[in-house]
Amino acid sequence: MGVPREPVLLTGSLDQPRLVGASSGKDWTRQAWGFYKDRLNQLKNMNLDGFVCKAKSPSCGLNEIPLLENNHSAKSLGQSSGLFALALTMEWPDLPTVQEHDLATSEQVQKFIKQMARYASLKKSPEQN
Repeated sequence: MGVPREPVLLTGSLDQPRLVGASSGKDWTRQAWGFYKDRLNQLKNMNLDGFVCKAKSPSCGLNEIPLLENNHSAKSLGQSSGLFALALTMEWPDLPTVQEHDLATSEQVQKFIKQMARYASLKKSPEQN
């Protein structure tokens, strides 16, 4: 995907969403998964304790991205996470993840920090090794 790129959206089915160009209909799913696989390998070396995702993004949004029948249809089949968010949560299902708008208040930030601290302590626990 070049820069700038056309907007993309999720189409297909809930069990197999596709990342598709909004105007062209070009299917970017295979290229996206290749990029996400490389990125996840990079993230493995970073010892993550949490991750902040971009809301409303067809690649990074969590659980609230419209899944459309196709790129020419307004018919929603439901909501999904973006493809990178799906890959991230499949790789680390217990990793604390939020969207940036979920950190709008100091209470929300503190809650996320506590979740990350708890996750970090579980990773260090002898029972986990």
